[in-house]
Formats: sequence, C-alpha cells, structure tokens
Amino acid sequence: MRPKETGILVGDFTFIAASGELSRDEEVHRLRPQAARALATLVERAGQVVSRADLQRIVWPNTKVEYDLSLNVCIRQVRSALGDDAECPDYIETLPRRGYRLIAPVQPVREAAVPPTSRRTRRWPAVAAIGFALAAAIIFSSTGRRQEIRIAILPFELIATDQDLEHIEYGVAEELITVLANIHPDRLAVIGKQSSFGLAEQGLHPVIIGERLDADFIIEGAVRQVANRFRVTVQLLDVSRDTYAWSQSFDVNAAELSLLDRRLTASVTQALQDRLGIVPNNMPVFSSNPDPDVREALLRSRVLLAKFSRPDAHEAVRILKSTLVRDSLDADLLVNLAAAHLQLGELADADQALAQARAIDPNARDLDHTTGQVALFGHGKPLLALEHLERAIAQQPGAADLHRIYAFALVANGQADQAVAHGERALDLDPVSSTARGDVGWVYYYASRYADAERVCRSTLELTPESVSARECAVLAAALAGQIHRTADLIPELLPSLMATDDDIATMTRAVQNGYADSLWQWLLGSDERLARLGLVQQARVFALADRDDDALHSLMSAARNGPQSVLFAVSDPAFANIRNTPKFKTMFSEIGLLGASPE
Repeated sequence: MRPKETGILVGDFTFIAASGELSRDEEVHRLRPQAARALATLVERAGQVVSRADLQRIVWPNTKVEYDLSLNVCIRQVRSALGDDAECPDYIETLPRRGYRLIAPVQPVREAAVPPTSRRTRRWPAVAAIGFALAAAIIFSSTGRRQEIRIAILPFELIATDQDLEHIEYGVAEELITVLANIHPDRLAVIGKQSSFGLAEQGLHPVIIGERLDADFIIEGAVRQVANRFRVTVQLLDVSRDTYAWSQSFDVNAAELSLLDRRLTASVTQALQDRLGIVPNNMPVFSSNPDPDVREALLRSRVLLAKFSRPDAHEAVRILKSTLVRDSLDADLLVNLAAAHLQLGELADADQALAQARAIDPNARDLDHTTGQVALFGHGKPLLALEHLERAIAQQPGAADLHRIYAFALVANGQADQAVAHGERALDLDPVSSTARGDVGWVYYYASRYADAERVCRSTLELTPESVSARECAVLAAALAGQIHRTADLIPELLPSLMATDDDIATMTRAVQNGYADSLWQWLLGSDERLARLGLVQQARVFALADRDDDALHSLMSAARNGPQSVLFAVSDPAFANIRNTPKFKTMFSEIGLLGASPE
C-alpha cells in the first residue's frame, strides 16, 4: 500500500487532488494535471458556479493556449473519468455562457488510502532508471488505461521557402510516423497520419491536437530557408505540461534535405530513448538507396498517393518512372509504383512492378503491404491477401492503415469476429480519421456488432457529414438489430441520391420512425430506375432484407461477373445470413475462386 494522502469523496469517487487520482472500487483513473486542477477547483467550490474565466486562470496560470478549446477538452476528460453525461449530469453541470458547477455531494476523507497502482498504470522498469519527472508524469496517463506512450507527428512547417517542398512538409513527417510506429509498438503508439495531419491542417494549437488525439507528446518541426541552405528544427512537446521536453536544430543543403528523414529519425529515436527510456525493439527500416533524387521521388510519390485522386496517382507514376530510368533496381520505387497503378486500376502494371520489386529485395518495407492490397482489392484473392498482410503486420505492427486493411482481409475470409480487434487498433491509432471510422463501422457491421457499427458510423458523420457509406452502414446495422427507428434522422440525407421526392422522404422518415423497415426496402424495390442507382451488392442486400432470396442471389451473381473483388465481403455480410449456406451461394463462390473463404 502506498502512503496515504488527503482525499475527498466526490459522489461515488475518491479524489486525490495531489496525484490527480479518481478511484471507485477497483476502477482507477489518473487525470492529467490540467484536468486534475479543474476538478479540484470545482470540488473546492462545490455547489457554486465557477466561471470559465476563473477556471482558465487557475488551470493555465502562466501558459498561453487556445483557452476555449482547451477548457472544453479538459472538462470532457473529467466527465469521461467520472462517467458523467453532459446532457443529464450527476457530477458537473454546465451553465451556458456562465461556467460549470459541481452538483455531486462532497465529503472530506481524512486519510484516503491511495489505491495500489493498477496494472494499467504500472511504471515500466526502465522509468526508474531514467530519473525524469516528465516520463513519470506521462506514464501515469490521464485515462489510467494504457501501457504505451502516444505520440502524434505533425507536418513540418515551411518558413520563407521559395521551393515546392510538400514532400518535406508531409513526406518527412509521414516517414517519421512509419518508422517510429514500429521501433517499439508495445511501448510507443504513433498516431496515424490522417488524424494528426487532418487536425494540423485545421490550424489548431499543438496542445489541442494532442488532447484531441489523447497523445502524450507531439513531434513538430520547421524548415526555414536561408539563402541556399535550410535550418531544420524538430521538437518534442509534452502535451500535458505544454512545454518542450527536447529540441534539436541543424543545417542542411538542398541535396541533404531529401535525406532528412534518416537524420531526423535517428535524432528523435535517440531522444525517446534518453528522455522516455524507449529503447528500439526493432531497428528503423529505411530505403537502402542514399541517392537524394531517389529519396525525393519516394517522398513525393507517397505524398501524392496519400491524396487518393487519379491526377495525383498519374503524377506519382510519372515521377517514379522517370526516376526508375536512372535507377531501375530500387525496390521501394517499384513498390510505390505498384501502389499508384492499383489506385488507377492498372492491375497488370501493378503486378509487374511488384514482381520486379520482389526479385530485387523480397524484404522491401512495404512490399507485402502493397501486394496484399493488390491481391484483395485488385484481384479479389482474400487468402493470398491475408498471407501477405500477415507478414506485413509482423514487420509493421504499429501501422494504423495496415491494421485497417488487414481487418478487411479477415472479413473477406469469413473471419469478421477476428477482424474487430484489428479494426479497433486502427481506430485507436487513427482516432479522428473519417476513413478509419467509416471502415471500422463496416467491420463492426460484418461482425454483427450492430450497436458498435451504428455508434462508430454516427461518429464518422460528425467528421464527414456527407458520407453516404456511413449513413447506409448505420441504417443497415440498426435495421438488423430490429432498431431501425433509431436512424430516422439519417433518412432525409440518405434518399435524395435515389430520386426521392420530398413526399417520399417524409413518408419513409415516418415509416422508419415507427420501426417499419420493410416499408423502406419495398420503397427501394418499387422502381427499376431507383434500384438501378444502387450497386449490385446493395441491391442484393435490399432483396435479402425483403426476403427475396432468389433475387438477392441473382444480383450477387451479376456483381461477381465484374470480378470476385465485387462480392468479397458477402461471405461475412449478415444481410445474407439466410442464403450464405445455400448450394447456389456456395457454387457462386466456387466459380469465382472464393470457395476457400466461404464458410461451411
């Protein structure tokens, strides 16, 4: 038992202000310093309204941050730890435009025993040897739930540059994410680029970005051009303290700029070891080619491919092919070329590039990752995809996108239940990515986790309100759970693309509000022109949900004629539960080479 400290009962919780611990039974939360100060202030003035201005002054006495957002995040952290609902609070009441009030009963505890450190908040052995208060503060994180330090890496800021350095701004940061995510995935979680880059592009203060991503540290950097040279600065920001734990600067010339990722990764890796005791478990994997032109082509092509547009994919092909003319034996260039061809639907070219890359270096970093994607989404070969993606996961266990793709490979192999863990890991690593959220919503749907599917899809709509896919997934999940009435609010935005009139929308909204799912299916099937606007697999779902099994099979067979990739996930789709084990369904999967994925 650790030494006893003065505490106070707040509702059902024991709060230790000095350590920021909230405990109830076996449940232990450790608040971040700002959240702990906010709760301590509310406790001290229990029953009184505490203005936002007072809280800001007390919580951030000597620090300049974006107060409004920071305070919102801070109060959310306290509410989350208390399990409180802002709409119907038991602990903290919000008074619009005035402030907050603690409404839970408060009772002093003379000698509140601090609970033993739970497994989730245990110090790592290395920390005792570090001797840095910084490391200890981070390891005892706000949620008290994890055994890993979370880091977000932001795009590098370009200052007074007269060149196109997008490949440095985003490419170097992306390379840092890829390399650092895998040096010690059990100790270090690196947030995916879609979340960290997306928030950075909103112009948010780095502290706010860190709080929104539940990150302990932010890595940020800047590149300033001075004549023909560049001053590069990289810094490690402690989110909870809003202070810099480490920084380093150095000068490079234009040629050295494209090799910046190696130098920065070495510096940051050493800083993580010195400051936080994170000794690399896996050595960073870099391209073996030191040619600056090759490195620039790799960085530029990765930035272009991350945009997922045909013009950018074409530009990536142009850059890569022109560089391959000079160096045709670089496996990484060929892997990127394959990824670009996949985005363009040029599967034969993608296969050729992958074969050449494998002949040069069968262990090239993203070779199995890209091969798995081509096999899954290009050729519709889920077993082959799973084989390659399993190897990729073993090589890059900290890659958010890889966990997401691997989850879909598992779904396509009839293993939707196993896919959930990888989908959740992808979401944990890329928490505000609409792509990750939307995809994981579908993974939950395929695993028949309907409430989770609806919840995650609704959170996707908060990020991307125009997402038709998220709406469709949420409605399907609620319908299969027998709770379609919960999604009546989604109908008005879902039907216009299906030629719905205002009267149609009003009628269908009322039907869904009353729980009449069949009315929606029959309306969709009531017009050939309307039905034609659905994809063939979507048509099959509607037929199946309307108990027209033969029509559902016919639509799936029509879809399969376009290639097995069109019906990959039918094997796990709960809408097809009644027909999945029929001879016709199994015959269809056998004919298109997916029998290995079909359940017996």
